[in-house]
Amino acid sequence: MHFLFLAAFFWLNTMCFNIWWTFRDLRPQSVEKSQERCRLRLYMMYAWGVPFIIAATAAILDSVPDGSDFLRPKFGVNTCWFYGKMEILTFFYGPIGVLLMVNLALFALTARELTCGLWKRELVKSTSERAALGRVCMKLVVVMGVSWIADVLSWAVGGPQELWYLTDLINCLQGLFIFIVVGCQPQVLSAAKRLWCSRMHRANGTAGTTNHHSSSSQGLPSMGDTVTNHSVTNTKSVPLETSC
Repeated sequence: MHFLFLAAFFWLNTMCFNIWWTFRDLRPQSVEKSQERCRLRLYMMYAWGVPFIIAATAAILDSVPDGSDFLRPKFGVNTCWFYGKMEILTFFYGPIGVLLMVNLALFALTARELTCGLWKRELVKSTSERAALGRVCMKLVVVMGVSWIADVLSWAVGGPQELWYLTDLINCLQGLFIFIVVGCQPQVLSAAKRLWCSRMHRANGTAGTTNHHSSSSQGLPSMGDTVTNHSVTNTKSVPLETSC
């Protein structure tokens, strides 16, 4: 369970980095599939490997006899989780807190690139354009998991549990929110429909070569394109209405 919790936050950090990387310079880029696969392998090594090292270190230290100089997590002594605040800070909330601070910085940099670069202030004039920009920033807040900072604060600050029920509920539903933001966009649904129809045609033996090539070549949009609902192809003038 310790490893899975850490892996979830490391994958969230990977998503935040990938979104920032997409918009870091706002120039059109052609990324080959081999480069995408290489980047995905690096992401997997990071998002699975580092949590494994932390969890394995905690498990090894937990088997060290009492009286040693090492800080032991002491799993199962009081509860099925860590023994006390120092243990949970060292092996859980400490790494997560660092990741969330990095995520917050990446969110700020991404929002700055969008507002000051792709959509400069002189281009955002009408109320509808400001509202569209606000919706995109809210999408970034959801996808980049900024609300998880409240979970760390609730542990550090303490106080009545009722004060943190709302943030806990939002964090519990984050998977649903990400699915709505990423998976329910028109271009994603149309790409999924093309892929489904192509497979159904192949299964029935009636698929044409042209339809199969068209469906497989377009594929699914990237995370960054899904959040803003368009590809960054022209940094001089991009209508803000196309972002949501």
